Amino acid sequence: MASQKSSDGLFTNLSPRQRLSEKDSTIAKSPESTEMGRFMRLIRIWGPPALVAGSIFVLSSIPGNDYPSHPEIANVAAHFAEFTLLAFFLARALRQTGVATGTIDTILFAVVICMGYGLLDELHQFAIPNRVFDTMDIMVDTFGALTGSVALVIYLRRTEG
Repeated sequence: MASQKSSDGLFTNLSPRQRLSEKDSTIAKSPESTEMGRFMRLIRIWGPPALVAGSIFVLSSIPGNDYPSHPEIANVAAHFAEFTLLAFFLARALRQTGVATGTIDTILFAVVICMGYGLLDELHQFAIPNRVFDTMDIMVDTFGALTGSVALVIYLRRTEG
């Protein structure tokens, strides 16, 4: 029997087993089903949060005396901006991979992960000359993470309808 599609796109003259076989061959041809397609999808989803997290790590590895003199508000603004971006991209990745599906779990997962990363960042600074552990930075990081994850949820609501 030849595979023939009806006007609604269904295979009319095929047995159920043949229909599955026909669908499998169509799926195999999609870019997402190849190893490279899956890898590229992972890069598109997890690349942005990994890039931001890596940037935060690199910046926090610079010894304190290598930074130019700046007011404390610049430090607060930098922490807030970094963790807003991190949470936005992290929440997006959590949604796209299905880890988080609702509003509350998206925000909660992103904030908790970012809060943990902020804590690790501050612990890491113990080993860096002229850098200190600062609980205020963790609070600012958490507030930035909350802002970024809420911003993603608002963005998705407006774009998805």
